[in-house]
Amino acid sequence: MNGLAAYTTWLEMGYGKGEALYRSIRQHILEGKLISGVPLASTREVAKQLSMSRGTVLSAYDRLISEGYAEAAQGSHTRVARMLKLQQPSLTEQVAQEVTLSEWAERVVQAECTVPNRLSNLPAPKTIDLSVGGSSSHRFPVVDWQRCLRQAIREMDWQQPSAQLGNAGLHPLQHAIAAHLMRHRGVYASPDRIVLTHGSKHALTLLVQLLARQGDAVLMETPGYRGIHQAVRAAGGEPLYFAVEMESQLSELLQSSEARLAIVTPNRHFPTGRTMSVSARSELLRWAQSGQKWIIEDDYDSEFGFGGKRYEPLQSMDRHSRVIYVGSFTRTLSAKLRIGYMVLPETLLAPVQSALRLYSYNEYERVEYVALALFMNSGEYERHLRRINREHRRKVQIYCRIMQDNVSHLFKWYAEDVGLHLYARWKQPSAMYQPFCDEAARRGVVWQDGRHYNLGEAVAPVSVLFGLSHVDEAAWTIACERMRLAWEAVFQQKNMQMDK
Repeated sequence: MNGLAAYTTWLEMGYGKGEALYRSIRQHILEGKLISGVPLASTREVAKQLSMSRGTVLSAYDRLISEGYAEAAQGSHTRVARMLKLQQPSLTEQVAQEVTLSEWAERVVQAECTVPNRLSNLPAPKTIDLSVGGSSSHRFPVVDWQRCLRQAIREMDWQQPSAQLGNAGLHPLQHAIAAHLMRHRGVYASPDRIVLTHGSKHALTLLVQLLARQGDAVLMETPGYRGIHQAVRAAGGEPLYFAVEMESQLSELLQSSEARLAIVTPNRHFPTGRTMSVSARSELLRWAQSGQKWIIEDDYDSEFGFGGKRYEPLQSMDRHSRVIYVGSFTRTLSAKLRIGYMVLPETLLAPVQSALRLYSYNEYERVEYVALALFMNSGEYERHLRRINREHRRKVQIYCRIMQDNVSHLFKWYAEDVGLHLYARWKQPSAMYQPFCDEAARRGVVWQDGRHYNLGEAVAPVSVLFGLSHVDEAAWTIACERMRLAWEAVFQQKNMQMDK
């Protein structure tokens, strides 16, 4: 017995060669198969037998020695430690033990399990995937961003000790965001009221944890972003849904429910793209002002408006500091940056900063924050927005025309609601939707089922989401043609069955 018998088992579990060797020998020692004082095989012998470098073997042996499983004397073999009395179950005897979690942890796990996969099947190679993605990453301003990143690295004071969040003064990015929001969204945001986050979901989750108590009802849209649903459930809140397309439901809930928190996307709702009416906005603000209630406004996709009505954000209409404005750069730049922000009323600034300090000493010292501030202050961000807006406005016009020519008999959509994705309703019988999806996938085109975003208990009408930002015109044309041919095949098959 040389301690190598379990090496292959650990290797097949995904461990590297050195780690697998270390675990194999340690397992045999702990199981008593290598007893105290027994010499281990020489490093040369092990290296030859397992086809690895001698240095890898030496590293594994050194780790065993440092952890007390083995000992070595000059000019002698490495041996199993003489005083070792430990014993633990073998690899095959180890069983999964039940873990006792906190109530919060159990809610987090349960909430995550309720989120379905976007696609029931992964697309095959060469399939055109129209699923909603992130930003238009192929148009990311790489050269300009790299220049700002290099400048940020040069200007960063790497020797300066870290300062605790809230005590380090204002960050240049807070000033840049405040100026941008005032110019482009009409949002008054004092730089000291802007709190930086790792994206909008980070902001939403943190706010719900702070504002929703156990069992509190929280007003939410359906269909809607499942990340918000997950955050509310994890915090112990009880989602109270209203249909976006039936604002009368919102009005009824504002009058009858005991909710103290509402989370909305009034400017460009996800996923429908609809805009909340002025009357509904006014009623929501009156509700918040009447009894110390809060509105979280997720300004999703608001930078991309290609038609229809565009109203000022709720935050700019708020005169009583009851609206928390949340935004991010995920859609306009890249999801990989993970940079978002909140515009907070003064009364919430201290508790939010306390919560952030609980998780991190000072996230504001990220070099990406400095680079983004430079990028915005140089004017490159606004030029980037103008460029991609021009491109997407052209895309929407062309893509809607291609859809009109190929699949207008299958889907109903509203061009004025289109942003970086297109939301459409299925016009044919519901029973024929799944056969159509299967046939389309077989022909090489897939998309997202809009019903995945239905958050209520009611049966949702069949709807779809088509991502626009990552699909070029040629691929879009082919995808629409494949959908048309898929429907013709499904319809023909149905007629043949009826004739029998």
